[in-house]
Amino acid sequence: MPGPEGTPVAYQEPLTLSSENGVLEVRLSAHQGTVDLDTVSEPVSGFLVFGYEVLQGTSSDGSTTGDHVYRHRRCASIRVSA
Repeated sequence: MPGPEGTPVAYQEPLTLSSENGVLEVRLSAHQGTVDLDTVSEPVSGFLVFGYEVLQGTSSDGSTTGDHVYRHRRCASIRVSA
């Protein structure tokens, strides 16, 4: 079933966090949020979503913060490499 307005949820490549000078420091948070899934016709509230802040290290897209990230087969996730 498609997401809201009949369109599928867009795929996003996973974000990769890498150490800088051997150190990766990331602040992670978890909270509830509302997300659009392609398996239901309306947004799902109370969904577990994550936020991050890169304190030391780098991310594959150059971002230092993110919010409303969740693990789903077609959505964003975070990978860590040393």
